[in-house]
Amino acid sequence: MQKILLSTAYFPCIAWFQHIIAANEIYLEGHENYTKQTYRNRTKIMTAQGVQDLIIPVLHASKKDKIKSLLSDENQQWKGKHWNAIQSAYGKAPFFIHYAWKFEHLFKDNSPVHLYTFNVTLIQLILKSLKVEIELKETSDFWVQPEAFKDLRNAFNAKGMPQEQELLTVKPYYQSFSEKYPFAPNLSILDLLFHQGPAALDYLK
Repeated sequence: MQKILLSTAYFPCIAWFQHIIAANEIYLEGHENYTKQTYRNRTKIMTAQGVQDLIIPVLHASKKDKIKSLLSDENQQWKGKHWNAIQSAYGKAPFFIHYAWKFEHLFKDNSPVHLYTFNVTLIQLILKSLKVEIELKETSDFWVQPEAFKDLRNAFNAKGMPQEQELLTVKPYYQSFSEKYPFAPNLSILDLLFHQGPAALDYLK
């Protein structure tokens, strides 16, 4: 069992959850500077048009902004757009009706959210849906060289890296629109949860 350090992520990819399931101590980096074009504010889902990125727009984001200080830009009405995309993509998935209600209410108001806090809330709801009791600790400051911890803060690349390289194991499962597209590994954890339901935890293990 490992001690790992992870960045926050928006509906994290399957590999992110595989690593925390395999670890015995998990810290989330709450004091890093914001990094653009990463999973910190995006997730990937399978849609009728293929794999689509859902990106949370953030206000005045630069490399000097701390991740915990970032607010979402509600002028872009992203919550409604994201939930509509999720519902359209997975509304007919076998377990959508069993889990969707746990998340839907978070996308129904127009108030800005702190990116870090919003992500952690979603992660906790996913863990409860998986029936997993894991304590997610937060760093007290920025760890430059985290001794004894496996540093996974930049391990998952939303751009460029083949998705399957990030997974501990790659095992195809049924996905919506499989008649149009080949299996897409390492999408958002929502893809696995809505298609596999209670069996999602076994997949992660």
